[in-house]
Amino acid sequence: MKKASIENRDNPYIVPALARGLRLLENICSFPEGCLPGELESTGIPPATLFRMLTTLAEANYIRRRADGRFQVTGKLGSLAFQAAGSTSLVALAENPMRKLRDKVGETVLLGIIHGDRGVILHQEISRFPVKVVLEIGHNFPLHSAAPAKAIMANMPENQQEELMKTISFSRFTEYTVRNAQALFKEFASIRKSGAAFDRGEEDLDIHCVAVPVFDTARKIRAALWISGPASRLTEEKMQSAVPYLKEAAESIFTL
Repeated sequence: MKKASIENRDNPYIVPALARGLRLLENICSFPEGCLPGELESTGIPPATLFRMLTTLAEANYIRRRADGRFQVTGKLGSLAFQAAGSTSLVALAENPMRKLRDKVGETVLLGIIHGDRGVILHQEISRFPVKVVLEIGHNFPLHSAAPAKAIMANMPENQQEELMKTISFSRFTEYTVRNAQALFKEFASIRKSGAAFDRGEEDLDIHCVAVPVFDTARKIRAALWISGPASRLTEEKMQSAVPYLKEAAESIFTL
């Protein structure tokens, strides 16, 4: 027997618009490679309402509209699931080391993973400086220009690296953005050698980041830990000096 959609159930406390929005989000999730609005006609939502709902979900960062016009879920749902998973979740394990790191280096400390063809922020401990980097939980970022994404990819098995590389369009954001797969693979070797990845204004000239990989006790790559701050304050010298603290914090996530 087919289950009635939630907005049609005999419950006076259900908000129909919210129920339709949740049903729409579930439908989008069934298209891992993204979908066009026309592929969502089965929801029965009128086109004008559908457009407004898609726009609202995109503004809230639950979905994104790709260059080809397809809508695709972001990692925000995954990050919410991590937060709700309880004391054994990655976020819960990382919170204390991240706070300690924030207090040592002063800059905003962030934790993220790769979800699909984008990186996604799971948690942050915000800098106490008046001028600082603050990003929304669930914010997603490109793989080729972001230090955390590069820190994760550099430590993945080669076949996974190659599969992800196929998804990268290598959009150029600034003069420092990595332009092709060959250059990115070369950078991976440097990252594995030093244990740290850098973003020296590759996506935004005013922002610098330095990231390290987070491994679990089996030495499997799980996430990236990084600091981000204004380029005027987070200089090359300060980024390099923060690397040992980042490594210490990353190592403690699964060993404490």
